[in-house]
Amino acid sequence: MRFKENDRVLMGGLMVLSSLLYVLNLGSTGLWEKHEALYAEVAREMLVDGHWIIPHLDGTVYIEKPPLYFWMVALCSIPVGDVNEFTARLPAALCAMGTVMVTFLLGRKLFNARVAFMGALILATCLLFMVYGRSVRLDTTFTFFISSALLAFYSGYTSDRKTFCFLSFWFLTALAVLTKGLFALFLVVSPIILYLFWNNDLKILIERRFLFGGSAFVLTITAWLLPAYVWDEGDYIRQFILVNSGLSYALPLAESKHHHNVLRYVVGYFFYGMMPWSIFLIAFSYRFFSKRLWRENRQLLFPAAWLFVMFLIFFLMGQKRSTYLLPLYPPAALLIAAWWDGLMERSQNIHNPWLLRGLGCLLVVVLGSEVVWVCQGISSRAMIVFGSTVFSIFAFGAFLVYSGRFKELFIFVFLIAVSTGVSYNQIFLPGEKKDILRKVFYKELNSSLGTCTTLGVYGYGLDYKELLFYSKRRLKRVNSASEVEEFFRSEGKVYCLMAEGDYSLLSPKVDMHLVREFPGKGLLLVSNK
Repeated sequence: MRFKENDRVLMGGLMVLSSLLYVLNLGSTGLWEKHEALYAEVAREMLVDGHWIIPHLDGTVYIEKPPLYFWMVALCSIPVGDVNEFTARLPAALCAMGTVMVTFLLGRKLFNARVAFMGALILATCLLFMVYGRSVRLDTTFTFFISSALLAFYSGYTSDRKTFCFLSFWFLTALAVLTKGLFALFLVVSPIILYLFWNNDLKILIERRFLFGGSAFVLTITAWLLPAYVWDEGDYIRQFILVNSGLSYALPLAESKHHHNVLRYVVGYFFYGMMPWSIFLIAFSYRFFSKRLWRENRQLLFPAAWLFVMFLIFFLMGQKRSTYLLPLYPPAALLIAAWWDGLMERSQNIHNPWLLRGLGCLLVVVLGSEVVWVCQGISSRAMIVFGSTVFSIFAFGAFLVYSGRFKELFIFVFLIAVSTGVSYNQIFLPGEKKDILRKVFYKELNSSLGTCTTLGVYGYGLDYKELLFYSKRRLKRVNSASEVEEFFRSEGKVYCLMAEGDYSLLSPKVDMHLVREFPGKGLLLVSNK
């Protein structure tokens, strides 16, 4: 694809915006979610202990996920010598930026520069995409490889560079498999089959150049599987394939233990995650089916097939998490942008400067109100300000719709989305009291432990993965008085962390010495000497 000068300017603007949204102050908050600490710890042990082929967690083999994301985190951490909050999140942030650029490239190929640019802006400012793009998440990286693979396929399908594009497609699909397992292969191929079926062109799947590209998939996967097989004589590979074959995702709905109302879960989380843009997806869907837009614009079929098939797959899956839905965001963003482009063709040009000035003033009020709401908490005063702000937003948006000023409406919604994401990521999370107490607690804990290499943990109330990452020590679970006594018979001085209530129950039975209290956490550090 050859780019015009205007395209390069648009891509440069997207890079700057994405950097500000996803990389700015990336390590300012602690690892606030259990999966963040889990994945960061696996990468840390890979870097520190040298487990580059087989991932490990707390010194034991970790078979739940493939190693690609952990490789990325470990490589980013080499310059600083250890994994920290910034380096653990950097691969996900870079992949979020990459997905924004892939969305632009696909939109440019499917439609035009304006639709591509708007689609990329929509994706970049979706609520949960901004949140997960700044956290230690495999799904953000997974979405990047999925989106890139589908872009490579469509490029090969519609251009003369089929061999290179199909090789790239299979290579990127292999990287998606190395990120989250074999289920990625099914997830990538399914929308392609539906799209080719709609085009009556399924024969492309048995074309020589497409099948030859599969060699890139085999070679990429084998480059890791073979050393892993040799390392553990096949035991690890057999367990890994069993766990990551996709069967755990494809459990019948009746066996799903959570989210019994799957329609409400999938639709709710998807529309919540894409706020504020998901409102306009409803308008597009109505027009798409009522006017049968695919007949007059065949370019809509590819993102529509992508969105429809993956939505159906996630709907039928037994396991359901909001992060699983991230691969739906790029096609949805492009479809919304295509719908909005049609509205803009009928949009009026703005002649009165007061509208832009009013828009700017209102955005200042919105951002200021969010800051007040976050800083002061949910008080009656904050709720009044927040409620009036929401009312102002809807009133102003309704005015723009009524007057047919859809260009200004897009800018308005975009700036609202940016201000919301920036307020949450740059103000709310860093200033959260829980995050501040977490940093103080681990600083005090590590200073008390000194050179101790193993820390005992009593009970199940503690965040085990977070404690493992921040203490940077091996952990040993002890769940009864006898196990505590046995642990305290260890040679040398050992420590155990427990809740205050557990200490009161165990202290009459077990000889232990109080080392330090952590009042903010309700925990005590005890020792055998």
